[in-house]
Amino acid sequence: MAVRREVSSGAIVYKATNRGVFVAFVRDSVGKMTFPKGHIRKGETIEETARREVGEEAGLTNLRLVRRLGQIRISFIDRFVHKGNTIEKDIHYFLFEARADAKLKKMKLSDGEKIRAVKWAKLEDTDRLSEYADMIEIVRKAMALIKRQVERKKIRKSFYFAI
Repeated sequence: MAVRREVSSGAIVYKATNRGVFVAFVRDSVGKMTFPKGHIRKGETIEETARREVGEEAGLTNLRLVRRLGQIRISFIDRFVHKGNTIEKDIHYFLFEARADAKLKKMKLSDGEKIRAVKWAKLEDTDRLSEYADMIEIVRKAMALIKRQVERKKIRKSFYFAI
């Protein structure tokens, strides 16, 4: 069988609410909890792809870019599009913030992999719920950035109320 090289892009998305900070998860086609991601289309940037994939897989739009998180490299045997071929894939990840009232919506995808479910999880549960070992570094980086972002907003908010 052939070896194919692919490039994808995805995102970890969070929202800060009065009830706490939550991170968006999708349950992928093999039943694992992870984050929205997908193939880059011709003419798209990796950030545009990440935004599109979050919209397609989780129904989230109007996202604020916080930061690029980095990339991982994975290798697997394809079961969907190029069945039986080994895929070597670079996946770029971004951190986005959604509005506090953002709602997840499981989207119907036309072909290939299927998203089985979507859910918001508490920030403190994120590293435990993320089921791919190759995501550990990206998830930990995202969690640290989210905590800093939320803390900065609290400081700014308290500063404005103090005036």
